[in-house]
Amino acid sequence: FSLVEPPSFESSEDEEEEPWAFDVEQAAESLASEGYAVVENATRGLARTLRREVLSLAEHSLLRASPNALRTSTGREVRAKTNVEELQIHIRGAPILDDAAVVAARNLCPALRDFGSSEARVLGSKLSSKLGASLRVDEVKAAVHGAGGCFPAHLDTTDATGRCVTGILYLAAADVAGGELR
Repeated sequence: FSLVEPPSFESSEDEEEEPWAFDVEQAAESLASEGYAVVENATRGLARTLRREVLSLAEHSLLRASPNALRTSTGREVRAKTNVEELQIHIRGAPILDDAAVVAARNLCPALRDFGSSEARVLGSKLSSKLGASLRVDEVKAAVHGAGGCFPAHLDTTDATGRCVTGILYLAAADVAGGELR
């Protein structure tokens, strides 16, 4: 998921149980000072549920190859994500409702469907207060990486997106080789 600056959103006073199992203040401090934060075991039971749902998307052939569009010195270049299939659930802060595969995925995967408007929003609100910035959920994608799967080097922050924070939830069942962010 990605978080972008303004507009802000109001958090509900009657929020459900806290989904995040880490010190948000410490993560915000790392984001502010280092430009990134790595948090292991960040969620309570949510990761297992999301993993099960994302794998069911793959089983139902609802994931697709998805390239990255990159700005280069000569213009725009599209690069394939090697052995990566994904499905975008939210874009520009709203659920995608005009794509049959996404609608099927939303029906099949309630935790993933609600993630952008619930758990990710709670985290955005908490980070907003610690970073002194107004954040909102911009985009939620589900992805499955095959053997050797990788993303081409790219930036999530552009003038067009306005993104300032990107969060990645790795849902691997156990420790896996790779997965490093560079």
